Amino acid sequence: MVSYFIQSIRNRSINYLQLERHQKEVSLSTLTVDEASPSSYLMEDSYPLGLLLEQELEEAIAAAVEQLPSESKAVFRKSRFEHKKYAEIAEEMHISVNTVKCHMKSALKKLQLDLAKYLLLLYLFLTYLQNK
Repeated sequence: MVSYFIQSIRNRSINYLQLERHQKEVSLSTLTVDEASPSSYLMEDSYPLGLLLEQELEEAIAAAVEQLPSESKAVFRKSRFEHKKYAEIAEEMHISVNTVKCHMKSALKKLQLDLAKYLLLLYLFLTYLQNK
């Protein structure tokens, strides 16, 4: 008897979620491309969770960059924040382009590991917004 109720609740929940998703898809399809973009939700003042997540992510990125080894940190900053090309960085730091690539690869791998939880949070937040 209990398993019947569990299965019944599960099926009704799935049906409800499918209906809700369909309704959201229809309502999102009537929006323009700019209105439907998830980043537009993050920029609105009516979503303080998005603002908080954005601030926290910026702080986490800064902290993770600070924890990189000194040369990798310098290469990463020049590439991502100063928008320099690998050849420019190599010339400026008196290293080869392959060394710059190696530093970037290791920096990005380290940052990906350090910031993985924020990717999950961002995914959950955007999923929440789409289901709202």
